[in-house]
Amino acid sequence: MADSAPSWSPSSALRALEARYPGKVPVHLVDGHAYVWRVQDASRLRSEHHICGLLSGTLPLIPQQNVFLGLPLQLFPEEVVYLIRKRAIILIADERAFDVPTAEEMERYYTAAKEDQRQQATQSSQNLANTKGAQIERLLQKAAMSRENSEAGSMVGDAEDVQSGAAGGVASESESDSPVGKGGKAKQEDLLQKALEKRLQREDKRKRAAIAALQEHQQGNEPLTTGASGGGAVADNSLEVFAPDLSASSSPSTSASEQHDVSRAGQERASLTARPNHPHVTSGSALEPHLPMDWYHPHAQASASCSRPRIHTTLSSAKGAKDFFYPRNQMERAKCAAFEDLQARGYYMGIGLRFGGDFVVYPGDPLRYHSHFTCTVRASPTAPLPCMELIANGRLGTAVKKAHLISGVSGARADVGEERGDVLRREDEYTHKWGQVVHFSLTWSGFGT
Repeated sequence: MADSAPSWSPSSALRALEARYPGKVPVHLVDGHAYVWRVQDASRLRSEHHICGLLSGTLPLIPQQNVFLGLPLQLFPEEVVYLIRKRAIILIADERAFDVPTAEEMERYYTAAKEDQRQQATQSSQNLANTKGAQIERLLQKAAMSRENSEAGSMVGDAEDVQSGAAGGVASESESDSPVGKGGKAKQEDLLQKALEKRLQREDKRKRAAIAALQEHQQGNEPLTTGASGGGAVADNSLEVFAPDLSASSSPSTSASEQHDVSRAGQERASLTARPNHPHVTSGSALEPHLPMDWYHPHAQASASCSRPRIHTTLSSAKGAKDFFYPRNQMERAKCAAFEDLQARGYYMGIGLRFGGDFVVYPGDPLRYHSHFTCTVRASPTAPLPCMELIANGRLGTAVKKAHLISGVSGARADVGEERGDVLRREDEYTHKWGQVVHFSLTWSGFGT
């Protein structure tokens, strides 16, 4: 049986990195793309460095939509270049941060993950039962209040009937005495209360059956079933998601080709499960304190088996290890120059694709302000600008109610063969400017923009 306390976890690994690189936010590189996985890191980048990024993760409670998204926060390339030149982040090459785990490490990982899932299932069922019990209690109270109001209304009706009968000399029969009146309403309330009591009994019986099945499963490793009792019980195989079946046996009646396909499928499953997936356990996740990942070593130094570093603190290191490639040409360096210049002026930037530009420029946090500009970058101030493009930019800016910003960059370095190490190291410093930036604002006069 594996120990319940993990010896190493993603959160403890990131804490070790924070101790080694104080004040720097860990950013994870996957296939050249940069991601931020922790809420406190995304909040810090936004508040201290005006970096908004783009939320690209699915919300667990509402997965079938893409209007509201969550972590991870994906940074676009200019943001990564700006932050690493400001010495505000470290880049983690995630593909090399995970070593090949041993059999004991994998067993401890699967055991902890399955146990955590069982605990979450138990807690979820208890919360559901408590919620339903509270709902039923509210319905019972509402039914009692309705019955009291019905009886009070019937008494008032009787008094009014007596009064009207005395005044007119004729005592009419009260409507509440009819089968549909007082007696009928009381009967309906009684039936409703009995139905609610039966529902409460069914919920309590279902809850006890679920708890008993879970206890039986934990004690005797019997298949966990759902439902009260008897037929209709369905085996819950969701707990086996962390322990995939690697067997690839075939029956004697299968053909040679089918046996080959089954064997090949088994080998593919074995290769996929030789190293578990790379989950990023974010802060506040239920798995964070329970899930051991002893093979996650982002802070490890380069070794004989892997000569490339796993941590990058400079842009030249990331580009030299082929983990990050931006900027690669004159146009991309011009975009970095325009981005850093607008950042120095206190603006927030977002992706400008929706508005026909390279960036969309906000005077403050986008959660509080609308954008004022759509920015298009020109790699050279002397490059020809077609009149059709100029008119299109003006019309587009007017259509989206923004001023169109044309940022011309002079002095951006062009590619001349292989990039030299001394040139890359010089670009690591934030004091090194990518080029001189001049901004031109384009609007149609008389349109109020």
